[in-house]
Amino acid sequence: MKFSRAYLVATPAALIRKSALPPPPEGNIITTQNFRSILDLADVNGVTFAVRSFSNRHEYLLKKFKNNRIFTYRDTLAAWEAVKNGTANCLVADSFYIKGLLLKDKSISSNFRPLLEVVQREDISAAFPYGDIMFIRNFEFFLEELERSGVLRELEDKYFNKSDWVPETPIHREAFR
Repeated sequence: MKFSRAYLVATPAALIRKSALPPPPEGNIITTQNFRSILDLADVNGVTFAVRSFSNRHEYLLKKFKNNRIFTYRDTLAAWEAVKNGTANCLVADSFYIKGLLLKDKSISSNFRPLLEVVQREDISAAFPYGDIMFIRNFEFFLEELERSGVLRELEDKYFNKSDWVPETPIHREAFR
């Protein structure tokens, strides 16, 4: 098996309930902690995580947050439901999954804070069987041209940073079974 070069970079990301974060200091104290990545939660007490079981995000939490309570679920949607219901106060998922949730439901950001900064680079690339060298080279050339022309950045921006494409009516989980 051969892999193409990465065309997207993902990272473990979090969506934490704002009430689980410490309040900003009062008075003239200027030192505040900015919460940008999941690693910024290392010093926060009482954070409970919801994550899909046996995923690389689950392994990441087991390594980095040994003393925190980690609830595992069969899929990321079930983990998100647990966070919304209050079983845990922080969803850990792929950064693109978190961005997708925020695009589909803008009201999420009123109660939750996304932590999307890169903490562990995870390349998303295409897999090829050995043997068809011409196809692999053509695919690599295609990726280079998409990147050179800016189309790859435009696609990422369109689908993960803007919500123009998101349908007004939510798509239910049962539609995909």
